[in-house]
Amino acid sequence: MKKFLLFLLGLSNSVFAQISIIENNTYNQDFNGLGTTTVAWSDNVNLNGWYAAAASLSSIGDINISTGSSTAGSLYNLGLSGEADRSLGSLVSGTTGTIYYGLRLKNNTSTELKSLTISYTGEQWRRVTGGTEQKLQFSYQVSSNAITNLTTGSWIASNSLDFTSPTLGTTGLLNGNDASNRAIITATINVTIPAGSEIMLRWMDIDDSGNDFALGIDDLSVTPFSTLPIQLSSFNAQAIDKTILLNWETLSETENASFEIERSVDGISFTKIGSKEGSGTTTALTKYRFVDENPLPGTNYYRLKQIDIDGKSEILAVKSAISNISFATLSVLQNSNTVTAQILSPVKEKAKLSLFDIGGKVLAQQDILLENGLNRFDFSQNLVSGVYFFKLTSASNQINTKFIKL
Repeated sequence: MKKFLLFLLGLSNSVFAQISIIENNTYNQDFNGLGTTTVAWSDNVNLNGWYAAAASLSSIGDINISTGSSTAGSLYNLGLSGEADRSLGSLVSGTTGTIYYGLRLKNNTSTELKSLTISYTGEQWRRVTGGTEQKLQFSYQVSSNAITNLTTGSWIASNSLDFTSPTLGTTGLLNGNDASNRAIITATINVTIPAGSEIMLRWMDIDDSGNDFALGIDDLSVTPFSTLPIQLSSFNAQAIDKTILLNWETLSETENASFEIERSVDGISFTKIGSKEGSGTTTALTKYRFVDENPLPGTNYYRLKQIDIDGKSEILAVKSAISNISFATLSVLQNSNTVTAQILSPVKEKAKLSLFDIGGKVLAQQDILLENGLNRFDFSQNLVSGVYFFKLTSASNQINTKFIKL
């Protein structure tokens, strides 16, 4: 019986030594399987296919649970206290040296793979006073042999997949789930992975001078392809006056029918706002531009999708830009029988306007269409003296305004 159990354990480690990848099939990892307690880290055990190392330590030791409050150098399981939503991260110190974590993949098919589209969310869970921008640097290694060491061999950097800390300021923990403390990173890397070969995707957190930030990765997806429909060399978004200008360049295209441009206010739910005709098949450098004439206030996320002639699609990249559009303002005018919500809106959009009493009871509600400029909406309510609230909700705004009925 003992020999049989040992055989099964050995077989399990062999079977799950790497994650198999197949053309057009997406690997997803949300790291929620890490749980909510500190445990010992073992390569390929805590998460199938995942490895970790620290340059100054013989082993990584524990993967410590943290909300971003911890200051010790370590591999971390980051997230809000007790919540199932987790991310894999690190905080580096002189004791640990540079910390690495990576995903081991294998092409277990008979087809050579030529590109990977990789997307993940970078999250910042801690900052330090006086700290400068810090990075999780992305690189990869391909080999016909097993790749189990994150610190040896030749690694190819891909800066388009680096995560740079978005938040500077005074020392303290941050909520890495907040939009201001995270960024969606998406890019396609052109890499040949022969049948039977492996690739390790690696994130590297170097020991920056001074105290380090806590950075992590979440919601990873990896999709392999055996063709190179698009070689994208750049994709940029820039606020110009009241618009956002998008520019991108391709080094080559194969049967490319079109591009679709999608926009999001949260980096999660995207809506198509336009398209550009592709160049079919070409090896010439090709430049494209698209202008978002009506961006939303604050941060706008833009996703570039490519559509093949046969209808297949691929997400190429995601970029964000902060528009020069001001947020709407809401003020209240009142007379004896009517209260008027006065809204100055920078955009034309649909919205909902609600009137509440101090106890949260909805007294009135209107579905409205805001025009660009000054808008007025009357509510004929028999209001007694007291405190009331107007709430404006739209795709770009959520405003609560308190007023006192005399």
